[in-house]
Amino acid sequence: CFERALAAAPKGKNDERNILPLLMRAVKSAGDPSALDAFAGRYELTPNMITTVVRQAHRLVIQSPTGLWSTLVPDGAGTFRLLENPSVSCEFTSSDDSQVLSLLIRSGGQNLIHKRLP
Repeated sequence: CFERALAAAPKGKNDERNILPLLMRAVKSAGDPSALDAFAGRYELTPNMITTVVRQAHRLVIQSPTGLWSTLVPDGAGTFRLLENPSVSCEFTSSDDSQVLSLLIRSGGQNLIHKRLP
């Protein structure tokens, strides 16, 4: 989804104002946006470093432990990229019964596993 939206955006104008509407159409066409609810929650890297994922209408947003908010862009089944920094990927892992267990954030050569909190 992300690559298609980026390619469809006007050249030289790949900012949130141009890409976000294309992404929202892609998410809406992918099915029921309530499916995003499965990813919403709090994820712990360490006891003092909590990442929060929230569904806002047809999209997910993520809050880093430092308090910064970013939009998650679909990039595959259970995989997203940050709209503001596409080099950062977020991959949700699930159990056999489709319960989300953790969030893997890949950034700058690091793989940071965040365990989902109850």
